[in-house]
Amino acid sequence: MRTTEFKDTELGPIPKDWEVKRVGEVATRIGVGLATSVTQYYRNEGTVLFRNLNIKPGQLDDQDVLYLDDVFAKSQPGKLIHEGDVLSVHTGYVGISCVVPKKYDGALTFTTLITTPSRDSLLSEYMVVYMNSDLGVAEVESLQSSGGRSNLNVAEFERLRVVLPPLPEQRRIAAALGDVDKLIENLKKRVE
Repeated sequence: MRTTEFKDTELGPIPKDWEVKRVGEVATRIGVGLATSVTQYYRNEGTVLFRNLNIKPGQLDDQDVLYLDDVFAKSQPGKLIHEGDVLSVHTGYVGISCVVPKKYDGALTFTTLITTPSRDSLLSEYMVVYMNSDLGVAEVESLQSSGGRSNLNVAEFERLRVVLPPLPEQRRIAAALGDVDKLIENLKKRVE
């Protein structure tokens, strides 16, 4: 039986083959969705617009979305979200995160944090598990803007520390916790 050796880090003891990195070091893009008034572009159909309220722990809730004019949406290529991006709440319940599913590739968001993890060092699914964990929540709280309001800007988010296991371990952690989340969701549905 193999015993795991640990090392001390600024986030506590972690296995020796794990690392602590800042999000800015393991992401190819960190940005914020649309941050200007878009009400004049609202439509009954078109490009989906997600807001912070659509981001649930580990899930993108599409029950209450808005739609934007497609021409306007296409004029915002740097703000489009893509499959595998991580969306995080920017204001309010800061840090709650989910992965963008394939069906919403090309949608837009309104003032959410958008992260594209570097696939060679950070899996989107693991980042979401980490962000929604007690350790991730504590790390987010330590970085929030001052002034008594819950807010996390891009510069602060880039400094967020992430405990990084090797990719195969990230995959196993995300899969195991994803299975638990599905079980809990199914139990809730059965109770209802």
